[in-house]
Amino acid sequence: MIQLDGTVTERARAAGAIAKCGPQPGAVPARPPPRAEVAIVYNPLVHFVGGRQRGAASTGPQGEVAGIERDSLLGVYRALFPLNVPLDYVHINELDWRAVTSW
Repeated sequence: MIQLDGTVTERARAAGAIAKCGPQPGAVPARPPPRAEVAIVYNPLVHFVGGRQRGAASTGPQGEVAGIERDSLLGVYRALFPLNVPLDYVHINELDWRAVTSW
């Protein structure tokens, strides 16, 4: 958006004006985000169950091997997104197992 020599262009000025329209850093949101009704538990060891081992990407940084964990978590999210269900991701180490075993 700027010239190669660093000169500010009209396009950069317009982008700056648009950026100033949003919330400023440190501003309190008008209302808090909705409380999550669903939590997706993330356990990095789950991907080893089928013999999957962390390794180099087979087809670049966005290849199938590199994106297995990401795609798995996004798949659950995409299933709930059309229902507008607020959700959280919780790492397995953050669970209080005393509460879980009292079910």
